[in-house]
Amino acid sequence: MVADGAGFLTDGAPVTVKPDDQLEGCMAMMAARGFRHLPVLDAGKVVGVISIGDVVKDIIRNLEHNVGDLIGYIMTDGPGG
Repeated sequence: MVADGAGFLTDGAPVTVKPDDQLEGCMAMMAARGFRHLPVLDAGKVVGVISIGDVVKDIIRNLEHNVGDLIGYIMTDGPGG
């Protein structure tokens, strides 16, 4: 039997996030549910999509920042220089 549309793939309301949701929560939801993308809704309207690539880029940016902080710490002989 052929389905009438993609609706047969869903099991209820779509999973969405809000613009002010924390990225860590989005990442956890994506990992737990196996999602690669999440629609971002604001006042019931789609305003964007967050992808696994967005999450990875943020993780890399944070790690680079941490490495910079650690290098600064090491180069100044610890706290207070």
